[in-house]
Amino acid sequence: MGKNVLRTELLETDTLFGLHVFSDNMSMNQLLLLLRALHFAKIPKQNAEAPKDQLHKVRSKLISSMHNYLKYITQDERLDESMIVWHE
Repeated sequence: MGKNVLRTELLETDTLFGLHVFSDNMSMNQLLLLLRALHFAKIPKQNAEAPKDQLHKVRSKLISSMHNYLKYITQDERLDESMIVWHE
């Protein structure tokens, strides 16, 4: 396939690598965060059927986070007089 590039090589300034886009525009921490977020999937074969649910890989996390948000929204919240700022 292709050459496996080390993460540190992406920020090298040597002309051998020729990838000045990363080293000129972002720090190492930003690059590592970006690489952590990227996901490269296999290309499906021509006869393979595409999954109907496009969120099938993250569906469980999405549902659990939605339940957490709903739990916090529906909780009974009360305000005390000391919490309210009064202006005259």
